Amino acid sequence: FKIFKKAKKILLDEDNHYETNNDWIKEQGINLVLQRHYANVKRFYDNDDQGIKCLWHPFSVDANLFCPDNRKRIQKLCLSASVVQNIYKWREMQLQKLVPLGLMEDCKEQRKIGEYYIENLKAYVGHGSCSSIFDINPAKMWEIMASGSILFTDDNPLSGIYRLFDKDTFVCYNRDGSDMVQKAKMIINEPELMKEMAKKARNQILQDILRPTNRLFSISMATRRRSNNFCLIIKITRILAFTDILIAGL
Repeated sequence: FKIFKKAKKILLDEDNHYETNNDWIKEQGINLVLQRHYANVKRFYDNDDQGIKCLWHPFSVDANLFCPDNRKRIQKLCLSASVVQNIYKWREMQLQKLVPLGLMEDCKEQRKIGEYYIENLKAYVGHGSCSSIFDINPAKMWEIMASGSILFTDDNPLSGIYRLFDKDTFVCYNRDGSDMVQKAKMIINEPELMKEMAKKARNQILQDILRPTNRLFSISMATRRRSNNFCLIIKITRILAFTDILIAGL
């Protein structure tokens, strides 16, 4: 980044929860970090003694790609998601509790293979997810809700989910799994209520979809005004691996 030494730099960081310090960010001269996950903002400041500013910048979704259609949905839940031991353990709990009862379909092996994944989200009345042991909200949540499926996820206020979505736009289960079967049956056995919930969820996604873009543009312009230089916005998937430069001048 030597050629951008005088530019203000904004970092779009998705998975900072794997890091134990912010030294690399300081070394690169990053001025502002936008965290995708609410819990990572607190985690960032817990690790930071460098005075770097960090803001919450949640995921969004392509609502034209992830959208419902008029098909009749299968009246059961589906798990079309990664199941990593000790990371997404609540997804594994869903499989253990719900599949034997015929309440959930296990599609984890085909979770994100081309159009199959998008079609899968349109096929079932609800889809399972969870916040992980890092208290994050994965992008899958937006994809499920935008597709007209009911989001079925763990009740974890630390993830910021209640700051993201209205309570009547998704279904939460206790993290100990004590009401998981009951909540799954509610999704399956109350179709009219779930149709209304899915509609509200989709509408909220549509209302919020431009908010991250508008916020990012405002942050970028504010940075530019302060610096009298152009602003470099960088997106990384891991703290040591750049994936792409989004904007190199505003």
